[in-house]
This record gives sequence, C-alpha cells and structure tokens, in this order.
Amino acid sequence: GAGFVSCTPKEEIDKLSVNGHRIPLFSDVLNLLSEFSHLKQPKKLIVELKNVGVADEVSAMLSAKHLRNGGLFAGNIMVTSDDHTEILRFGSRNKHIDKAINMYGTPVDYALSATKVDAQCIIIRDGFVNPHLIRDAKARGIDVYVSRIQHNEQLPRLRDMGVDGVTCINAA
Repeated sequence: GAGFVSCTPKEEIDKLSVNGHRIPLFSDVLNLLSEFSHLKQPKKLIVELKNVGVADEVSAMLSAKHLRNGGLFAGNIMVTSDDHTEILRFGSRNKHIDKAINMYGTPVDYALSATKVDAQCIIIRDGFVNPHLIRDAKARGIDVYVSRIQHNEQLPRLRDMGVDGVTCINAA
C-alpha cells in the first residue's frame, strides 16, 4: 500500500501484508495483549495518536471492554501524540489512562507543558533529552521516556541520566 492510512478503505488495510504476513490492526494488538495480562511484569503499550481527530476513536477502542473484560488494565497503556490538543481531548474522556506528550527540541518549560495536559510522561528523542529536563520533570512527578533508540549502547547513558523508559526502532 501507499499513502495515508486514514485515507485508505478498511477493506484495503485488512489486505496489507509484509513478507506474506498480515499487518495487525490496533484491535488485534489489544486482543493479543489481553492474552498476556496475567504476566507479573506486563509491558506498557504506548499508543501514538497520529492524526487530528482520532482521540474519540482510540477512546472507543480502549473502552471498558478492553480494559476490564479483555484483561488489560489502564496502568499498562499510555497514549501519546505530537498534537498536545489531541492528548488534552483524549485525557478529558480517559482520566484513568496514562498520557504523554511527544516533544522535539528542549525549551526550558517542557515539563510545565506536560502538566497542562495532565500527562504522566514526556517522550522525547535522544538528541533533545538533557539533565535539566529530567530534573524538572521528576520534580513535577512526570516520567521521561526517550524515543527511537537504535542501539543498546545508548541505554547506559540514558539510565545514568535518570530516564524512566525508552522506545526502540529495531527491538532485538
């Protein structure tokens, strides 16, 4: 396929594959994670809102059905976006689900920005994370995740800096 997913009919999306493997939909991922909810240390699912106006659709998919009956629980899900107004809209309907805001660059008031949308986490690229941001976020009770980690060699430095988590491009 080519083009924006939001402009592609669902029937075409359902047919997409990579190397003969069907590309899972968000609902498939939620159903799969429900099967592993019994694990003692389940991983956190980070859901990124990519388009303006998808907060309502994602809210519906993360309904009480998936969070209670499906075995998932809110503490294992965090929703993030580059569009902080989407996070604000999502958060107004989902106070029980953790939220994060994606950030690029490092203005001195980033951690303050996160508090304005009631985010529990800031997700920032490695090139922009710095000790001041981490100290400010921690003082406000906000976690800091670093996104798009490509090499394991980056992890000790980030751990020493006090980063709470990472997302990977190529998980090994």
